[in-house]
Amino acid sequence: MEKQYGGGEKPPLSNFNEAQKKAVCHRDGPCMVLAGPGSGKTAVITGRLEWMIRNLQIRPEEILVITFTKYAVKEMKERFWERMGTRNYPVTFGTFHGIYYGMLRQIYHMTPDQILTEEEQKTMIEASVADVERENHRRPAEKDVLLMIGKVKNNGGFAGISDDPEDRQLYHAYEKRKKEAGRIDFDDMLLLCYQLFCRRPDILKKWQERYSYILIDEFQDSSRIQYEIVKLLAGKKRNLFVVGDDDQSVYGFRGATPGIMRRFQEDFPGSSIVRLSINYRSSQFIVEASDRVIQKNRQRFSKELQAVHGQGRPVHVQEVKDMEQEADYVAAEVNKKLREGIPPEEIAIIFRTVQDASITITAFLNRGIPFFIKEKAFHLFEHFIAEDVKAYFRIAM
Repeated sequence: MEKQYGGGEKPPLSNFNEAQKKAVCHRDGPCMVLAGPGSGKTAVITGRLEWMIRNLQIRPEEILVITFTKYAVKEMKERFWERMGTRNYPVTFGTFHGIYYGMLRQIYHMTPDQILTEEEQKTMIEASVADVERENHRRPAEKDVLLMIGKVKNNGGFAGISDDPEDRQLYHAYEKRKKEAGRIDFDDMLLLCYQLFCRRPDILKKWQERYSYILIDEFQDSSRIQYEIVKLLAGKKRNLFVVGDDDQSVYGFRGATPGIMRRFQEDFPGSSIVRLSINYRSSQFIVEASDRVIQKNRQRFSKELQAVHGQGRPVHVQEVKDMEQEADYVAAEVNKKLREGIPPEEIAIIFRTVQDASITITAFLNRGIPFFIKEKAFHLFEHFIAEDVKAYFRIAM
């Protein structure tokens, strides 16, 4: 007997503003939610999931939720379970790569051992560069080959990425070595899944029937190939609910194209557009300062953000000479806050990359400032180049 869901107390909407309610209660068909920073997009997604199951009587097995990192998947799941009061609702949550790998595994019986690690990829890239060097009798131009290959795969081809014949040589040399080794890389999951669905409409139909409703978080960071697969999965039902902000796209270096958000309306005519414009996170000074910066972008959806926390303090921008001076300045400012009695757990420092944090971490250690970092801290002497140098020292000794 098929398990039944839904029923019970209807989810309250009193905690949502009017725009959020419109997004949460959207029924069928395509919908794009333009979620400004701090506008409660996670609350909207989890609230919508609850509304779909309890109010619209949609079976949770039919719902697929895609976001970009394992951490975001974990947070989304926990927020959803908390809202539902139980874990007994089998909605599928995952990253693009995780979901597509799961689909490929069922068809091709893939194992994790077939996927190249980052270090194995680097080794294979170095060998591929050597192959091209032997063929051309000269060293290829210095470039991040792995990044170039990733962009090509996420774009679904070289068009708009590179017209350099040497790039094609490097790409094909790498693909040849990978094929000979019987391995795939991270981005192959996207290409293989797309090719599978294009070649096998019967398999595509199976997944279309499995997932009648698809929700995508951080849509602005989707690559072209990720989006093309999602369009295939949405099929004729077109129940695609995407949440994002073209002003917050940060994965362009990996092939993400925020222009996809503008294409959404062309690909899905008649789609609903909802703007979440109330910022619940920052003060008005911060919202206005960020708005002045992002307005320099010409190709974007217009937004008028409002803060609910009052004006706050003006934004301060500090100019420094180099990274060492920056680290010293940050450490000194944190020390000042601590002396004022502000608890350390109420102070946050945001870096562009984990590597950028290393100098500031050193400054904190020198001053005895307590800190916690979510990611593994970058350490110079753990870098693979430093490991090689240490190995030479060991041999010499």
